Amino acid sequence: MFGSLVIGKQVALVAGVVGFIMSFFSWLSVGAGSYSSSTNGWHDVGIVAVVFFIVSVAVVVLPLVGMSVRSFLPGPAAAASDTLILFIAGLVSTLSVLGVLTQALGSSGISTSFGGWVALIASICILVGSYMTGETN
Repeated sequence: MFGSLVIGKQVALVAGVVGFIMSFFSWLSVGAGSYSSSTNGWHDVGIVAVVFFIVSVAVVVLPLVGMSVRSFLPGPAAAASDTLILFIAGLVSTLSVLGVLTQALGSSGISTSFGGWVALIASICILVGSYMTGETN
């Protein structure tokens, strides 16, 4: 089944799965003295990124089982192409992950973690995958 997908959808699928898995890893770490804590993708605006990682996987997987994401969308959004939905999922997840990671800027004691950076790369790969699909509907 995976081999029957165009390369762009393969990239988006793998990136969506990796992004979802990385949502369970630490994105931000806080340390002060002997106290330390970390935050993963399931907090604050990171949840938006997780939802759109799931959406990107659904856009690719549902057609393989004879369904379409468009059947779940209301009104005019149902006319959107898979490429457009993947692009929006990649864009929103990228902005959401960046929103979480930029919390560390200018804050003492807060630092970014491995999981956040991999999630950011995965969300950018969803954007690249949407570009690589090249379909119009």
